[in-house]
Amino acid sequence: MNKSITFYLFLILFTGVIFPQRNLIGGGIGINMVLLDDGGQFGLPIYFSFSTQLSNTLELEFRLGISGAEYYKGFEFGSYLKIFLREQWFYLSLGIKFHKNEYYSTTSIHVRDELYTLPTLGLGSRTKVDKTFVTFELLYQKPIPNGLTYFIIGDQYYYREDFFGVVSFNFGFSWEL
Repeated sequence: MNKSITFYLFLILFTGVIFPQRNLIGGGIGINMVLLDDGGQFGLPIYFSFSTQLSNTLELEFRLGISGAEYYKGFEFGSYLKIFLREQWFYLSLGIKFHKNEYYSTTSIHVRDELYTLPTLGLGSRTKVDKTFVTFELLYQKPIPNGLTYFIIGDQYYYREDFFGVVSFNFGFSWEL
C-alpha cells in the first residue's frame, strides 16, 4: 500500500517536470574572455539553442555552436539548467559545455587539439518583446583539463596549466514553437 501511495505522490508532484509547458528555439551571439596565465583573449561565440520548460521555475536548454579566439576556437555543445528566481525574468544557470579545440601552432607556441569539458555557472535575464524572448547572460566556465598550450623539448611534450576559464557575455533571441 505504501509503495502505491508513494508512486502516486511522485506522479502528481512531478507532472510539471514530465510534461513541458513550453518549447523555445533560437540562437545567440556573445563575447568570450578566455582567461590565460599571460592575460586573456577575446573571442566570438555563435550558437543555436533549443529549450524546454520543465516547470514554472525550471528550464532545460541545449546549445550547438562555434567559438573563436586565437587559441580557443572550435565547435561546442552544451546543456544548461535555468532556475528562474524572479517571475520568469531572472535566472541562475548551471550546466556543462563541451568544446572541441582546434590545433594551432607557431614556432614558439602549440595549442592543444583537445575536447574540453567546461562546467558552467551563470546569471541571466530574459524578457518577452512581442513574440520574441530576449536574453542577456553572464557565464563562467571552468575547463577540464586546464592546459590550453604546450611546448616540446626533444621528444617530450610539456603541457602548461595556463587555461583558467572562459567568461562569456551572451545575447540571444528565442521563439515559442
